[in-house]
Amino acid sequence: MGILYYNFIYIMDVHFLTSWLLIILKGVYRILGIRWRQRFDNFERSYNLLKKYSSQPINTELETRSLAY
Repeated sequence: MGILYYNFIYIMDVHFLTSWLLIILKGVYRILGIRWRQRFDNFERSYNLLKKYSSQPINTELETRSLAY
């Protein structure tokens, strides 16, 4: 009875710890997924703005000089 009881307690402890580990890992994966999605969205916005403003003509002397250097 004693050995079975201790094995049962050990299995419960391992199950408890692995459950918490899985919960933590799911949270980490969710956060990492959100960060990568935000980086991709920010890249798309930046690229669209660059495409929009790079097609406009250069009007001022300041813009001309900044392109020269």
